[in-house]
Amino acid sequence: MSFIWLIGVLLAMSVIGAAAAYLATGTTYNAAYKTYHMKAFYVAESDGNYSVPLLASAINTDNATTLTATIASLDNQTFQ
Repeated sequence: MSFIWLIGVLLAMSVIGAAAAYLATGTTYNAAYKTYHMKAFYVAESDGNYSVPLLASAINTDNATTLTATIASLDNQTFQ
């Protein structure tokens, strides 16, 4: 009977250990994903803040060539 209790206790301890390991690593990954999410958000926002006025001024000129050139100049750029 004590052997069955020993197996039950070992099983319970392994489940608790696996749950603790999962929760400990999950917290680290969640923090990293939140950081990456905020970085991506700020990059997208800064690109929008830079490009929207340029595109708006190109649209106001009613010149399709100016708008196309403005869009082409913004393609594949890195902004601070």
